Amino acid sequence: MPNYRDIQSVSNASPAESENKLLELIAGYEDNKARLKTFNLIAMKTISDFGAAGSSKLFRVGLETNANDRLSPFFEWGRGLGVSPFDGAVVYITPRIGFAQGRKANPFAAVEVGAIARIAERAKALMDYARFYDADDSYRGFKGEFNARVVFAPSYDYDLSLACSRRFEGGGEYKDRFAIGASFYF
Repeated sequence: MPNYRDIQSVSNASPAESENKLLELIAGYEDNKARLKTFNLIAMKTISDFGAAGSSKLFRVGLETNANDRLSPFFEWGRGLGVSPFDGAVVYITPRIGFAQGRKANPFAAVEVGAIARIAERAKALMDYARFYDADDSYRGFKGEFNARVVFAPSYDYDLSLACSRRFEGGGEYKDRFAIGASFYF
């Protein structure tokens, strides 16, 4: 990625939690097949203490796979508030709106609530829950998603992470995912 900073990075370069991605490709292996999940042309997200740095922001443009395994154009924008209850932690809410083109046009709204905490000098924990309100309920194949990640940076060159997510589908059903990851910086 030519321009990359991930919100889960343990970098201490900025007091605000931020994400800047240009040309990000996310693929995965699920249900016995490999698939492209997301191709972000640009993705930006800032979670900051409202009192110290103003509002939190979110902007993303790209392609994503819908519930029918088709790549669809995608756009979303959001503004929110963050509050830092103590040094090294921020709790936030970010309402957002967007548009995705599946078999038909699909405007949507979502509300994301979450928390990010520095749990050690080179480690942090992130949790968020997003609830989606889509015009076409079957676009994503789920109504809400909870994510939890713990990231540890043994050095400034790489991060190691453990993540889990739960997608809430219609009818009280859900799907869990677990991941182990590594990010290398050069």
